[in-house]
Amino acid sequence: MTTLSPVEASLAAVEACLARVGAALQNSEADALQRASEQLRMAAVHFSQALQGSAASLSPAMVVRVRTVSVRLTSQRDALARMSAVVDRQVSYPCARAGTIDYLRHFAGWTKRWRGAYLPIRRLKA
Repeated sequence: MTTLSPVEASLAAVEACLARVGAALQNSEADALQRASEQLRMAAVHFSQALQGSAASLSPAMVVRVRTVSVRLTSQRDALARMSAVVDRQVSYPCARAGTIDYLRHFAGWTKRWRGAYLPIRRLKA
């Protein structure tokens, strides 16, 4: 049985947290994503502290693992940005639509150009 160095152990923890973040992103689980992101942040801090405390340079295999983590982290950040944009659109659409309805109620009886077509508006009861 081999004993992992502190750097290897902390890198393994970062990889495990990164896998949990990826699973939470894929399943769109906000609470799990929050928890996994916090754990990933702490694991990354411990990894950087282990690297600073280590006098030895990283082996080529460790360098490959660190680069893989970097690429996965970048792709997950992009996926999170895309998911955030989708949620923003879903939230803003009902708000914009509610604004349109308020506009129509205010100017009841008038027509309003909406989505390229003139819509006849009936008087709405207050």
